[in-house]
Amino acid sequence: MSVLTMCVMDDIQMVVSGVAYQIPWAEHGIEVIGTAGDGEKGLQMIRELRPDIVLTDICMPKLGGCDMIREIVREELPTRVIFMSGFNNFDYAQEAVRLGAADYLLKPFTRKQVLQSVIKVSKSIELEREKEDKLLRLEQEVLRSKHHLRDEYLRSLLHQSVGMNPLEQWSEFGIGDLLPSYQVLILEAEYHSGREPLGSEAYSNRFIWEEADRTQIEALLGAAVPSILLQQNGHRLVALIRSTAVDEGERLWEQCENSLKGLCLYPVSVGISLVKQEPSAMQRAYQEAEKALEYGFYSTGASVHSYARLDLECPVPRYSPEKERDLLYALRSGSKEQMRQRLDEIFLMWILQAGVPDPAAIIQLFQTLISTIYRTMLELVKDEQHVELEAKMSQIQSRQRQNYAEWMQALADFCEFSCDLIQSRQLKNYSQLITQVKLYIEQNLNMNLTVNSCAKAVHISPSYLANLFKKETSMTLASYIANVRIEKAKEWLMEGIQVQLISAKLGYEDRPYFSEMFKKHCGVTPSTFRQQYFDDMNPKKR
Repeated sequence: MSVLTMCVMDDIQMVVSGVAYQIPWAEHGIEVIGTAGDGEKGLQMIRELRPDIVLTDICMPKLGGCDMIREIVREELPTRVIFMSGFNNFDYAQEAVRLGAADYLLKPFTRKQVLQSVIKVSKSIELEREKEDKLLRLEQEVLRSKHHLRDEYLRSLLHQSVGMNPLEQWSEFGIGDLLPSYQVLILEAEYHSGREPLGSEAYSNRFIWEEADRTQIEALLGAAVPSILLQQNGHRLVALIRSTAVDEGERLWEQCENSLKGLCLYPVSVGISLVKQEPSAMQRAYQEAEKALEYGFYSTGASVHSYARLDLECPVPRYSPEKERDLLYALRSGSKEQMRQRLDEIFLMWILQAGVPDPAAIIQLFQTLISTIYRTMLELVKDEQHVELEAKMSQIQSRQRQNYAEWMQALADFCEFSCDLIQSRQLKNYSQLITQVKLYIEQNLNMNLTVNSCAKAVHISPSYLANLFKKETSMTLASYIANVRIEKAKEWLMEGIQVQLISAKLGYEDRPYFSEMFKKHCGVTPSTFRQQYFDDMNPKKR
């Protein structure tokens, strides 16, 4: 039960004190927030504090109780009045009730009578509030249901054509104010920016629009023009706005974007349709906005694209068969330098193409060239390299939500990867490869030697090197590196080099750690090993 507030008013201070402070109101959920000794002060207090209950003498100096309640009713103040009176006069009681008094107490009264009267009124207030809350919840539920039906109806218009003019339904759902003409805007959150891999399932399915963001956008649009904002899916919103000019949608979003800077969690790209006059054209408008949004493919962040500005006749760039053959030849040879040169020539031909082609056609170009490279590599690589190649191809295929620059990088990375496979295949036998690795280790004992660094030095994958080294030497690469370092440490210890210097030359930043590793392999510390060696060399000194 919520706490109700009350003010007590009487020109006799003893009555005020007895009623306000001698009754344990807190135990009954009542808080006395003010008292007054005349009607004028009492009315001012009611206006400022807006108490739930007023307990007042009906005959007050300066302003009587009946005049006070008239003002309360006139000003629609949320206060219930209980009158107290020493006049056992039916006319007073009748007038008080007529004016809306909640109860009437005759003096003299007991504290119990006062308490009972106030509790009765408080219960009446609570009951009325419960009814109001229930009615409000019901109204809100009806409104939400109506909005839900409206939104579902509009979504159906966005994705399917209608055989008749749905003006009647628009009026029924209260959305006729979007006419006589409107535009569709698709707002897409650029969720992939630095958060999750492109094309991931989480990107397409996760509901990322925060309620605060949607409410802010809806308020900004609604303040400018009649509009409706629909949740389309996790990263898309659809805005329907009343519009009479093709550039009105762009101007409106520019205003909203300036207001939203720093407020929305995600940058937003927008696709805008042409102006439509009929509700039945909504599906076409949505398709236009969606096509416009696709041209964000050429941007690296949030962007705005209008269907009216698209060059739908722009030719798709091509490259000659000779350029493709040259690229494949460079890949077959494993020459990264030639590969980069041939790939740059193809990219340059695309970039120099005038206009902005359909993004779907450009994506098809990238996919076709990558597939050609994949089929070529399948003919050249063997065994476990097939698995690596297929894994790389699957990774590229899973990343469909890429922009132009990201597709260029993906193609370049796949070509680099293909050259790495060919270069590793060109090593004629395992022993030659292992020899190169061992030589690299011996020449770089002071570096942080890992499977990755050794694999990079001989241009093969880390997993391939690890498996091959274990197969050829019956030991792991890490164990071999540790053994080589310990044997080199022994040589330098016997030459009299300081332990601290040996530790640094072998890539150990921490001398205690070096000593610990040495003892683990040799059973003694480096200092003890050196002392034992010199003792063996000079037996007379023992």
